[in-house]
Amino acid sequence: MTLAVAKGFSYLHIKRKILFVFLKNKNIKLMKFINISALILVLLLVKLRGGDFKREEAIKLGIEQIYSLNFKGAEDTFKALKEKNEQDPAPAFFLAMIEWEKIQLNIEDESRDEIFFKKIDEAIKACDEQLKQNPKDYEALFFKGGAIGFKGRLLALREKWIDAAALGKDALPIVNEVYKLKPENIDILLGFGIYNYYAEAIPEQYPFTKPLLFFIPKGNKKLGINQLKKAAEEGKYANYEAAYFLIHILYDAENNFEEAEKYSLWLNKKFPNNPIFRRQLGRIYYKWGYFEKAFDIFKSIYEQSEAGDFGFSQRFKRDASYYLGVIYLNYKNNLDSALFYLSKCEELSLKIEQNKSKKSGFYVKSLYYQGEIYERMGFNQTAIKIYKDVVELNDYDNTRDRAKNKLKLLEAKKN
Repeated sequence: MTLAVAKGFSYLHIKRKILFVFLKNKNIKLMKFINISALILVLLLVKLRGGDFKREEAIKLGIEQIYSLNFKGAEDTFKALKEKNEQDPAPAFFLAMIEWEKIQLNIEDESRDEIFFKKIDEAIKACDEQLKQNPKDYEALFFKGGAIGFKGRLLALREKWIDAAALGKDALPIVNEVYKLKPENIDILLGFGIYNYYAEAIPEQYPFTKPLLFFIPKGNKKLGINQLKKAAEEGKYANYEAAYFLIHILYDAENNFEEAEKYSLWLNKKFPNNPIFRRQLGRIYYKWGYFEKAFDIFKSIYEQSEAGDFGFSQRFKRDASYYLGVIYLNYKNNLDSALFYLSKCEELSLKIEQNKSKKSGFYVKSLYYQGEIYERMGFNQTAIKIYKDVVELNDYDNTRDRAKNKLKLLEAKKN
């Protein structure tokens, strides 16, 4: 990535507001991709001041405590760093990251959003205090860019696209300045890798966006993947987050399951009790066709959620119940167990999404598959009722058309 290309990021804001308004009702998934690429999120750390080995080790420890869900330990670690140097922007940033990880564990719950926003604003303020003394303070710029990016990322998750885009515009000049000051920093490749991949992938997948993206620098998926690999394998502090994004791209978009598995196994070995990483590995195996491996993983997630293990929220239980139900239905031919888990998925989805007007794919698809089960069991009237409900819901993987076809066949049988 040349400096000229990095500077080109500043063109993003020219079309951003138009693009977000135009696409608002087109495709929410696309909006998240654009927001991710625009914000250059997760600018995770930092040149050490004066080769401070103890500080470096403390920061690494704190990061690992966050991913291990040892939030109390991480809080103690970063508060201790703050006591040593009140002007250091790193502790404030990572104290906010603890709240970020808590939100990721139960993303439908918005009750922690204000806590996160308060702490991330404190991190930005700490950076600004340093920048008043030295506008070229590399660490302060680095953490400020990262803090603004994470703030925008949460706004995007809450579908507040215009506000998220505005923060992306604010973050871009800071990112460019960081790159100019320290282009050899491996961790910054995380942000560039995400941008390069999605800047090419989005126009490919959604051709109608090409005119709107004309003035931004072109992406390069291959380069983006290589940058993420380098950040994952050689980065000091962004390696775990780079691996997480890389895995998602490899299995979800590139169908490169072997490489996705490699990085996913590494994260799961490092953080065995992190349900986010474990669920990701289960999804890889499911999509890859290794259903027994996927089954074992989702069974463990379900059981730990049932037991109330820390971090294994109802959200993870809901996800696990869906995959267990589908595996029982399609690959184990156990209709009773399939119905149990898919009913559980429906029940949990209703609890999790009670304040949402739009039903999730988990809810809709679990309902559709229950219709298939009742149909196979011979309870056609129950199946018809379920299929009629599915037709009225949001469409996921052609559930609406599939339900309509099922209804036609069942109505034909009646006649």
